[in-house]
Amino acid sequence: MKTPRADLKKVAFNLYPGEHPGDRIAADLIENTRLKERGSAMRDLLLTGAALSLVDERLPRLIASVLDDDMGLERIKKLIGSIVPDAFAVSETAVAPPAPAQDAPPDPAGTPVAPTEADAPTGAEKTEQQLAREAMRRKANVMLGSGSGGEG
Repeated sequence: MKTPRADLKKVAFNLYPGEHPGDRIAADLIENTRLKERGSAMRDLLLTGAALSLVDERLPRLIASVLDDDMGLERIKKLIGSIVPDAFAVSETAVAPPAPAQDAPPDPAGTPVAPTEADAPTGAEKTEQQLAREAMRRKANVMLGSGSGGEG
């Protein structure tokens, strides 16, 4: 059994599943989690809100206020985009197709070719967006205590 730590912070709050659809969804998630894993699951949910708050402190409340059974990735992206307009902007270099190798013949049909590992950007070629994502991943790993500090 773990001994109590001086830096432990217990958090208690109420959910109102009969009044708010988001509370019902959260309560269902918690109830459908194995008892031994509930504490970690609730911590993960809380830290997800904290991570969104680091982007903009209004995001957790905005998303929580409209959370319902119809919530999906596109709706979340729209909500985040309403607060952080360039959150999902893609830089021109990220969408520009790679230049064909000089010794490779051009594709006569003009059909897109799936990128290979050789097409992946090297350290010098990474876009600002990719560097920002990596920095966020490192920050999240530190916040979540994974200890690796690298990409997962």
